[in-house]
Amino acid sequence: MFLCILNNEAIAAHGAGIWTGPGSSLELLKTQVLHNENKTGDFGGGIASGDSAVIIKASTIANNTAGDGGGLYSQPGSVTIQDSYVTGNKAVSGGGGGINLRGGGKSGMKYVVIRDNEALVGDGGGIFVDVNSLTVRSSTVHHKTSKSDPGCEYKLLFMGTYNKKTDTMQWHATTTACGTSQGVLAGFAYLTRETE
Repeated sequence: MFLCILNNEAIAAHGAGIWTGPGSSLELLKTQVLHNENKTGDFGGGIASGDSAVIIKASTIANNTAGDGGGLYSQPGSVTIQDSYVTGNKAVSGGGGGINLRGGGKSGMKYVVIRDNEALVGDGGGIFVDVNSLTVRSSTVHHKTSKSDPGCEYKLLFMGTYNKKTDTMQWHATTTACGTSQGVLAGFAYLTRETE
């Protein structure tokens, strides 16, 4: 059985589909967060989290729209996503079409597909990370997603160091000729890719 959070609008606050405030926690299991729109141009079309812990498992966050973090926005706090899809979300005035993580905290993704999300004028169409730590395991960020310069074909570039002993790669997003990375903009954070 699935819970479906569908076709909601925020007209005066964060989180058209779900808002979690300071000190709270949210766990979604087999949940669909679909077609929600933050009409204020503010944060979080599907989910917005302010200084809270969010766990998402076996769920879909799709076709949501907001200013920043079309699918999910978190500042600060921790976000854990597993066995889930983040697809077709849009950030219309900022970064992170799929996911926007800001302001500290440790977050993680495992077996997650982030696909066909868009940042219409900002960076990180798939994921935008700023002053946050994100661990990614066995996940996919796919598609041309950032349109801060519509005349440019973006390339997803990373610099980093591979640690053979721990089988991990420290990623740091680098710029392209267009000035930003495509699917992930790291900002001041490091993205850690761990293989199993």
